[in-house]
Amino acid sequence: MPNDWSLDGDINLQGQAEWYKKMFEKTAKRDWAWKQYHIEDADKDSGYDLYGKPAEAVVKEYYRRKG
Repeated sequence: MPNDWSLDGDINLQGQAEWYKKMFEKTAKRDWAWKQYHIEDADKDSGYDLYGKPAEAVVKEYYRRKG
């Protein structure tokens, strides 16, 4: 069951990659599918995305120190 983090299972990196490949193939023609803004436009994006924004550096540093 997706998003049930209490379930244990084997790590399947290939299965994960295949899922994303299929998901992008199936949603590519839909106009509601998420599209990443160009990094040069990060300061114009009003969404919660961190990419290219000062908060991205904060999160990276936190996880770098947490190690």
